Amino acid sequence: AGGTRGTFPASTMLNDMVDRPRRFDDKEGAEMSEGTLRGTRLGATSYENDEHVAPAERILVSYDCPRGHVTVVPFSTEAEEIPVLWECRCGAEGLQREASRPEAKAQRPARTHWDMLMERRTLDDLEELLVERLDLLRDARKSA
Repeated sequence: AGGTRGTFPASTMLNDMVDRPRRFDDKEGAEMSEGTLRGTRLGATSYENDEHVAPAERILVSYDCPRGHVTVVPFSTEAEEIPVLWECRCGAEGLQREASRPEAKAQRPARTHWDMLMERRTLDDLEELLVERLDLLRDARKSA
């Protein structure tokens, strides 16, 4: 029988492979060790537990909002600097209890488009550019 592979049809061999339940304690079907975790996603779940772990010591700091809200925030006792102001849930700044409001830092005013333009050009330069652009617009209207 030149082209045949065996005496059983291919469908029978396939059924034997699929239908036969595989157990991992079989000597023949042992493909994994018993210590292997099956069905887990790598990096997705931590299998560590909290035994013998002490959480960091914390202090609770209260912030009072001008609208009457109180926000309590836990900080580590090892924190180097605890902020005096904390943003409340309403958007206002809450002040830490037993603290005085810090002095406002001198802020320079925001630079407008005009301020930045005046850093690059003088009023005479701008007048000259305006005249040039108006002449171009007038010429375009005449030719149209």
